[in-house]
Amino acid sequence: LLARVQARAGRVDESVATIRASIAKQPKGDREQLLLRLFLAQILSDALRYADAIAVFEELLKERNIGNSVLESDDEREVAAVVLQRIVNLQKLAGRTSDVTATIERMRRLLGPSDPTAEEEYIDFLRHQGRRQEALSTIRSARLRFPDEQELVNLEAATLTDLGRVDEAMTLLRGRLKGSLEDFDAYRLISTLYSQAGRGRESVEAARKMLELAPAERQDLIAAALITLSSAQERAGNPKGAEESLRRILAREPNNATALNNLGYFLVERNERLGEALEMIQKAVRAEPTNSSFLDSLGWVYYKLGNLDEAERHLSEAARRDATSATIHNHLGDIYQRRGKTEQARAAWQKALALAVEVDEITRIKAKLNSSSSK
Repeated sequence: LLARVQARAGRVDESVATIRASIAKQPKGDREQLLLRLFLAQILSDALRYADAIAVFEELLKERNIGNSVLESDDEREVAAVVLQRIVNLQKLAGRTSDVTATIERMRRLLGPSDPTAEEEYIDFLRHQGRRQEALSTIRSARLRFPDEQELVNLEAATLTDLGRVDEAMTLLRGRLKGSLEDFDAYRLISTLYSQAGRGRESVEAARKMLELAPAERQDLIAAALITLSSAQERAGNPKGAEESLRRILAREPNNATALNNLGYFLVERNERLGEALEMIQKAVRAEPTNSSFLDSLGWVYYKLGNLDEAERHLSEAARRDATSATIHNHLGDIYQRRGKTEQARAAWQKALALAVEVDEITRIKAKLNSSSSK
């Protein structure tokens, strides 16, 4: 708790020292020590000290004698998979592309040919590089080796949708539905992919299936279903329904950060009640100050309010924390354009276009690029 307070106050070095002191008191290999190291790496990552965070993970692997040889025990494989996935994510954030591929190869060696984790990481990497056809080929090859791996099915459906083949994606996903609560996450993905493809009605229908499946006592699942439903409703042109869905969550959980952020963002997109939107988004950011999506929303509401300094500051911070978000780069482009930074605006929009997968977003970004080039 003290370390978290220190980190939030910007006293990162003090926070690191506090956590390291706690780690030193734990026996080597102890589960509590593992959790403390994960927490330490998160504190460093939140402070954008990615190299230091990676070093913490490398220390952890070294202490457990995890090197480059195939691991024999399930416990070792579990720890290695978690740690190496975290390292890959940090390398992506740091823009260290060659290191990402090297770590994935290391994951393959350590986990062995019977574990799909490295393949899934590589496929995700290809997708975010915009190499979607290559990703699809890799997925289909991996599925021959791991026919029952649901994550590979999900990745294939997402990649097909990226490529404009959403109906093929739906055939794939619907063919694995079981007619039970187990389908909850599948319907969430179905709703998200339909929304990405610009098919709002079907997206809403899938989100409503999530609500039907969620037991009355599982408020966490109900909230997750309402979050998905609200996004689908907004994309389908039903802003009133989207707001009602989010307010259902806030009636029970007034501090739900995601609901606060999303409702604030929806209001900003409609240029409605911007003061109320700012308050909600600020509350969300206070709850999760390193959340790139929330920082994007905060920058965007400041843009709409005409406070371009604050808008650029928060959106630049969001981009540092998530360089793979088309929305963040699109918003940055708009701010640069408003400030007369035409070349920076075009560069941001070009990056957004390379990352975008949603039909409507791609159309809007192309229109901005065409308009700026004709001036």
